[in-house]
Amino acid sequence: KANYERKWAYGSLAAGGTLGILIPPSLSFIMIGEITQMSVGQLFMAGVLPGIMLTVLFMLFIWFGTRGNPVYRTSIETYTWSQRIRLIKSGGPVLIAPIIVLGGIYTGLFTPTEAAAVAVIYGIVLAIARGRLRLDNFVTCLIESTRTSVMLMMIIVGAVILGSVVTILRIPQNASEMVTAAAIPGWIVVVLMCGVLFILGMFLECASITLICTPIFFPVIEKLGYDPIWFAVLFTVNMELALITPPVGMNLYVLQATTGDKLELIMKSAIPWVFIMIVGIIIIGLFPQLSTWLPSMMFAK
Repeated sequence: KANYERKWAYGSLAAGGTLGILIPPSLSFIMIGEITQMSVGQLFMAGVLPGIMLTVLFMLFIWFGTRGNPVYRTSIETYTWSQRIRLIKSGGPVLIAPIIVLGGIYTGLFTPTEAAAVAVIYGIVLAIARGRLRLDNFVTCLIESTRTSVMLMMIIVGAVILGSVVTILRIPQNASEMVTAAAIPGWIVVVLMCGVLFILGMFLECASITLICTPIFFPVIEKLGYDPIWFAVLFTVNMELALITPPVGMNLYVLQATTGDKLELIMKSAIPWVFIMIVGIIIIGLFPQLSTWLPSMMFAK
């Protein structure tokens, strides 16, 4: 409608869509928490500031990249106050759901599992109140959610089994001893791990990478004296990067299926955003406080 260039539209959608696994509630953090037995609430909080930082980087990239193009100087559609109030009334109750989930977890009112149950009950009540829940679509929701839950539980079961095998074979201990014996600086090990995640992200799906690498990487990180919460954020941002890295970037294929445009164009549009996210990874690596400050403040007691 506004005649924006497709490369900017596709690139921003692909990159912006990755923020969902960093800004809570995050499935990636839930999986890492289950595998490593870290606090999911702390992991959620750890993702907030890095998520905001990446969002700002994306905004700056768009601003600098488009400010000289007259196409992007078109006036923004304005709304009257009555229209704004009507939109708030319409969407407000839906926006309360994540507040209930995150607020309950952060205040310690309930666990992430209980928070999910509360959100489901709230959603059902809201759908009934709006007259949008019928028996047929309720059954469909149950079937689809059961399929998703079973899939996730199978992934978690596989991760637990793999973690047990890795522990029995002493792979993390052997890796730590090898790193110590070779006198390799810790930061080089972290860079190498990020490189491995980047390469795997080009060919594997994020859940598979998490399942394979988490039981091996995190014990080594702890042995090196690094904060595992910080590395969990670093790991998750690498998984974000995997979502837009050709040739198997999931977001790229979703965009292609949605728009029907050429996959080659969508992949080319995403490449500049890959470098922006690498800059974000470097910033998080250099300033661990971005990831650790909020959890330490919220969970000080």
